[in-house]
Amino acid sequence: MRGYQELYGIVTSSDSQLDEKLARYAGNLANSQLPYSGLRRYAAQTLDPTMRHPTGFAEQIESATPGLSQSVRPYLTHWGEDVQRPERVGGVVTSREAQDPVDAVLATVLKDGKLDVDGTEMTRQQYVS
Repeated sequence: MRGYQELYGIVTSSDSQLDEKLARYAGNLANSQLPYSGLRRYAAQTLDPTMRHPTGFAEQIESATPGLSQSVRPYLTHWGEDVQRPERVGGVVTSREAQDPVDAVLATVLKDGKLDVDGTEMTRQQYVS
């Protein structure tokens, strides 16, 4: 399905984006035809936890090849730092539960009080869980 999505993106793209999208599509197509493409991509992502932003045909292949992926420019955060991939445990991406800052403030403000949500009165325990 990804190939169809990229092909549709090429057909509907503006002239300024056409070259980049064609190169990305051709690179992904060539990458999928190389032997062990999934294994190469997995090994490259395991060895290099930085998320890469390939823009051309050659960079598409380099980004999925162990050892070469580090030559492709990384995605950057709004602070200019490299974006890192989430940690994989046994090949599975895991994440820790993060508390929403708004929920934390509401829990502090409410304490044992009640909150009216769309006409339904809720206690702190009902809202947080």
